[in-house]
Amino acid sequence: MKYIPILSILLLAGCSTGNNGLAGLKRELLGKNFDSLPVYRGYFARDTILEGDEGIRWKAKAYYSDSALVFLAEASWEDARKVHRITILGPQIKDGRLFVDQRFRDIRELVLDKIPSSPDGYLFLTYKKDTAISIQLDIAGEASGSPLFDGVSELGKIPDTLRVASIVIL
Repeated sequence: MKYIPILSILLLAGCSTGNNGLAGLKRELLGKNFDSLPVYRGYFARDTILEGDEGIRWKAKAYYSDSALVFLAEASWEDARKVHRITILGPQIKDGRLFVDQRFRDIRELVLDKIPSSPDGYLFLTYKKDTAISIQLDIAGEASGSPLFDGVSELGKIPDTLRVASIVIL
């Protein structure tokens, strides 16, 4: 009986928690082989295939918490063995005030002033702390004629109420 608590401590110590924020996920997943990805306590992982434009498909591992998709570790269509991109879709993964569903007004000072070009219908910003991290704002609720769909060149033209839709680590 006295071995059970010790065994529990050893098992918990051997599991990564995923609470290391964006830098922790980047360090633990990016560039790693899919067959050696860590196990995250509190997350269920499932292999999946993603499909993009023109039917291009690539491998990914989806991480869920309470049946909600929290993040994806994605390969590229050119190299299916290694993680090339991490897409965070749930608010559980945080880096200070930056997390999915946060309002733009609360992250304005965390992003670079220069807005990168994005495909029509998307608005991405770059994280000052790490330029390999892109922040996608949700513009789906904006009016169809909004200049946000064609792209904006100044942070001042972005409504404070827009929310972070996803965070992408390359």
